[in-house]
Amino acid sequence: MIKKCGICSAEFHCGGLLCWCKGTKLNGNQLKAIKLLSSDCVCPDCLNNAKNNI
Repeated sequence: MIKKCGICSAEFHCGGLLCWCKGTKLNGNQLKAIKLLSSDCVCPDCLNNAKNNI
């Protein structure tokens, strides 16, 4: 399904239970920061940005 990023509004493909994001490992601080910015899914760019910069 196509979703809109809760941070940057870019459209991206979400695979639901088998989504690409399941392979992205985040620590507790990274996850909390993303949840403060968005209550829904985020695009690969924003997820990787959070992973690399938080």
